[in-house]
Formats: sequence, structure tokens, C-alpha cells
Amino acid sequence: MASIGGTSSVDSTFSDMQKQEQDFQIKSLEFSTFQDGNKAAMSAVQGKSSTVDTMCQTLRQGAHVS
Repeated sequence: MASIGGTSSVDSTFSDMQKQEQDFQIKSLEFSTFQDGNKAAMSAVQGKSSTVDTMCQTLRQGAHVS
């Protein structure tokens, strides 16, 4: 009986880990969509800017986020 109990606790731990990973994937997907929206809005406000400017902004935004 002890081995059955042990197995079920391992299964529940594994399913918890899967759920946490799914939650994390959803959150990171939402975050990257949010970032893309911000970049699009910023470039629309600024009009045409060079690729280098855009790269610098992206790097600065990344620095603020982390």
C-alpha cells in the first residue's frame, strides 16, 4: 500500500509542475505580446526612425524590465 501512496504523490507533484509551467508559458506569452504592443505604439508616435534607434530603445526597455 505504501508504494501506491508514494506513486500518487509523485503523480500529483508532476501534475502541479505541469500546471505551473503552463501558467508560466501563458504569462510570458502575455508579456511578449504586451512588449510588442509597446514597441508598435512607440514607433507609431515617433514616426520613422532608424533601425539603430529602434535597437537602442529595445535594449533600454529590456534594461528597465529586468
